[in-house]
Amino acid sequence: MSGAFPNLPKCNSLKISSLQPTRVSVTQSLKRQARASGSQKFGLKLGFPSMTRDQAAPIIAFSEAQLGQAETFTYVPPLEGGSRGSCSTVVSVDGSHARGVSDISLVGADAPLELGDFIKFENHSKIYRVLVAGQHSIKVNPPLQQNVSDADLVTYRDVPFTVAFSKDVQEYAVAPGRLYSYSCELIEVF
Repeated sequence: MSGAFPNLPKCNSLKISSLQPTRVSVTQSLKRQARASGSQKFGLKLGFPSMTRDQAAPIIAFSEAQLGQAETFTYVPPLEGGSRGSCSTVVSVDGSHARGVSDISLVGADAPLELGDFIKFENHSKIYRVLVAGQHSIKVNPPLQQNVSDADLVTYRDVPFTVAFSKDVQEYAVAPGRLYSYSCELIEVF
């Protein structure tokens, strides 16, 4: 891993996608069968406002240092990275939960986590979305990709996505007035 994406300037547009591969087949009688793979990853498309050369330099230098898609780094989406809820305490897992489970027991929350929020467990880098929210339990998507242990901490504010560039080519444009424009696509890795 090679650090964290520069936090300034902040993106002014963010598109988050959820990739969940499924196999779908349709028979001759037009009966549809679908099977989910059970895996999932997030994609992020970032757009930045017009910038001066000095403002763009940290992003351009960082992008080129990633060697295309080779390196991984963390990125906290400034437009989406925090919880909407009023929980303000340290939250941890209550009991052990096996890979493949979606319902997770929590301890320490002074208020429920919020439906739709991103969370991360301390023992691995996969990001999950809260589908059902409660103060002492949540349901996440995707199901756990790794086991979580009793007392593992849960990050629910400024959640750091572990990502890589989704393309080998990173480019920027310079417009009249020497204003730089930059956008990029990131894909979650774990």
